Amino acid sequence: MSVINVFLTKKLQVLTVMKITLLRSLAAVLFVCTTLSSLAQQDSLRVTSEEAEPTYVVPAPVKVNLSMITPPQEFQISPSFDGYINFQSSSAIIMTLIDNVNYVKILESINEDWFKSNGLIKVSEKDFVSENGVAGVWYKSTFTLKETEFYRYTVFAGDLKRTLMLNITFPISMKDIVENAMLLSINSINFNPTNHEE
Repeated sequence: MSVINVFLTKKLQVLTVMKITLLRSLAAVLFVCTTLSSLAQQDSLRVTSEEAEPTYVVPAPVKVNLSMITPPQEFQISPSFDGYINFQSSSAIIMTLIDNVNYVKILESINEDWFKSNGLIKVSEKDFVSENGVAGVWYKSTFTLKETEFYRYTVFAGDLKRTLMLNITFPISMKDIVENAMLLSINSINFNPTNHEE
């Protein structure tokens, strides 16, 4: 197998793991919202007939504006997913925008079991406010794929109605080159970018 084939195979495997993590995170969000809706419906049984029926909104992923972050300089828009990629450093930033849920509600489902079910080992976490005033939290974790160790930053940030989720992955061996640039990208989160690149 050529070096290029091995490289592409590793990239596809990393992207597959990232997509699985994203799907599990969305499932957790839907679980939390379903539970809240169920509790709200129980409360609505106590409503008198003169009161209006409450309306419920379901969280849903929507088209993300890639300009909501400033990627590291050497990164390009990915042809395979919403976000950015750098093949030289085997690094990627997958972006997901979730409507109708704030990140604080999502965080209620992030626990030790969530990390285990996603094959991650939690290293640290940090609350932050971006330079554009967007509040959030990131979790730094590690995982191993085909004997290569990776860092993953899972970021949740937003306002009362929307959450931007970032899955940032890069090999631990690239830490000195990539990590600071990734943290600067997290710090650049902007819910009202002037460049409306789609």
